[in-house]
Amino acid sequence: MTTRLATSPPGAVTPSRDHRLEIQGLRALAALLVVIYHLWPGRLPGGYVGVDIFFVISGFLITSHLLREIDRDGRISFAQFWARRARRLLPAALSVIAVSGVATWLWVPQQYWSQFFREMIASAVYVENWLLADDSVDYLAQENIASPVQHYWTLSVEEQFYLVWPLLVTLGLWLAVRFGRDRRPMIAAVLAVVVAASLAHSLYLVAQGVPQAYFAATTRAWEFGAGALLAFSPGLLKRLPDVARSLVSWGALAFMVAAGLLFDEATPVPGLPIVALVAAVVLLIAAGSPGSALSPMPLLRRRSVQWTGDVSYALYLWHWPLIVLLPFVRGRENGPFALVGILVLTFVLAGLSTRLIEDPVRTSTFLKHARPRLTYGLTALAMAAVIVPSLMAIKSSDRALQRDQEIAESIAEQAPACFGAASHDPEKPCDNPELDRLQIPDPRSANGDRPPEGWCSQRPVGEAIKPCSGGDWADPDTLKVAIVGDSHARMMSSVLREWADDGKVAWDGYFQSGCVWTTADPWRIKYVDECVDFKQQMSAIMAEKADQYDLVITTARADRVPGSEDERTAGLLEAWSAATDRGVPVVALSDIPLQARNEVNACLEQTPQDRQADCALDRSKTLVEPDPFVTAAKAGDRTHAMDLRDVLCDERKCPAVIGGVTVYADSNHLTDTFVRTMAPIVWRELARAGLTG
Repeated sequence: MTTRLATSPPGAVTPSRDHRLEIQGLRALAALLVVIYHLWPGRLPGGYVGVDIFFVISGFLITSHLLREIDRDGRISFAQFWARRARRLLPAALSVIAVSGVATWLWVPQQYWSQFFREMIASAVYVENWLLADDSVDYLAQENIASPVQHYWTLSVEEQFYLVWPLLVTLGLWLAVRFGRDRRPMIAAVLAVVVAASLAHSLYLVAQGVPQAYFAATTRAWEFGAGALLAFSPGLLKRLPDVARSLVSWGALAFMVAAGLLFDEATPVPGLPIVALVAAVVLLIAAGSPGSALSPMPLLRRRSVQWTGDVSYALYLWHWPLIVLLPFVRGRENGPFALVGILVLTFVLAGLSTRLIEDPVRTSTFLKHARPRLTYGLTALAMAAVIVPSLMAIKSSDRALQRDQEIAESIAEQAPACFGAASHDPEKPCDNPELDRLQIPDPRSANGDRPPEGWCSQRPVGEAIKPCSGGDWADPDTLKVAIVGDSHARMMSSVLREWADDGKVAWDGYFQSGCVWTTADPWRIKYVDECVDFKQQMSAIMAEKADQYDLVITTARADRVPGSEDERTAGLLEAWSAATDRGVPVVALSDIPLQARNEVNACLEQTPQDRQADCALDRSKTLVEPDPFVTAAKAGDRTHAMDLRDVLCDERKCPAVIGGVTVYADSNHLTDTFVRTMAPIVWRELARAGLTG
């Protein structure tokens, strides 16, 4: 449907034949919602709905185009359709990825290269959504920071829609011919089935709290489909008076703005609230451009709004890399002035790239009349120009990380005097000036410095727990120890590995990612069902095997223990009673400093070694006080608190490097090298409590 206006108010633009002003205004609104949300999330916590608006618009416009092609030619030319999409979307998208790659190489610490360039490759081939969906259930990937191309997940979903949708339309066309039915109703029926299936799939996964639901194309297809179905009846509200259509348009716009203001991270997406949002978008498009004086069209067709709609794609592409990369360039977080600068620069770059890159390729007469394979060939070359350097950067980074790890292992085996935790032992401090220039492992590779047996801390619900184990269980003189908890317990199990190597202990490790060993309901984690199952199995395991252990050690991430101080204590002691009621003592280890992201190692990588102290953490801001494990262990029977916080921190600061050892692997785990240096201190504290036999 084409909207034409006889006159245009000041500051407005006159539409061309295939230019719907209300849709262009809707694009502008969608882009502004997303950009403002990413710049000032507290002011517009639901601005992410701009993405859903884009999805509906795309579904409507593309399906309208496909139906016109069928009416004109009786079929769809897949080659021409996909070539047009490539010319429209890829030049700007690949250009932004390329610029982001260069900026990453110049300014981003190497510890992030593998993640960033991996996502650039995924974005270049439009599978970023599936990579993020996979990472959303990968516990180790939870430490990933936002990459400069993370927002390409939406473009990946859209490209996957463009790949599949013409095939579905053609299926409907074939069925119509096969069974002698009208084309449009049959095509609509096929698409309606897909939309219904996608919506049901989406609502089910969202209700189950499945993390992948946010990124999966299968849970987003119905949003495109809602717009697509409107294409079969674009004049749905045409019979309504202009006044009524105007009220519908204003109501739809008001709902979208309200969603941006009222939705937040707790809103189930893409769940029922998004169904209501999608309905609002469909209604606004269906209302068209009412001519009433009450219509929002005088606002939507203003030149500034239309220009914003024209560059909305480029606005979306540019804003996020600027937000992510500018702190690396400036060496500090984005402040109020920087955010305003990003907003201005986003509009400048969007205007320039639209004029100089996007429009020339999209409107190229030469490419339009050339065979589609020329577009495909140029597309492949452009993708290769992004992918090949990204692969080289990843390979270079991996080689450097491997060298770092080999050096770290070699030095750790030699164990210089005062190495690691020994230099910060609160009872027997030790000083070795030769360690002042060491950072082992190198901060850029510290994230890979993990327990050698992997994490063994994830399993499907219902699958029996298989503990990690070590030491000689047949030796009657070894101390038999179980360690229970989340990845922080898994991290601390390396002290048991050290003891086992010395012939002191045999141990079993029971771990579940993100799961605290408490009877309280899981809190602030993604793996709720797995955690509940884990704790139920631990009760049964302790009932059966507690007598085999001389000691149980536990710890976990302190900010994941729910409730008030009294409730935290009660929940922990009740869970530990599975061991203590059978006469087995429980030792609770204090937790470690927690960062919002791995800022320490980024600082170390960018700071001269003689200024390591500049990268220390603030103790008061990073340690959970009071520590729930220490508090609970001091209150229980047969429970012992082991407070190791003074090994990691002094009165005010928590150093990033201690005794030549890089302390942190990521935002909330210690390097395995440092944990192993803690083994003598922890053993001494166990012996002092009379727990070493």
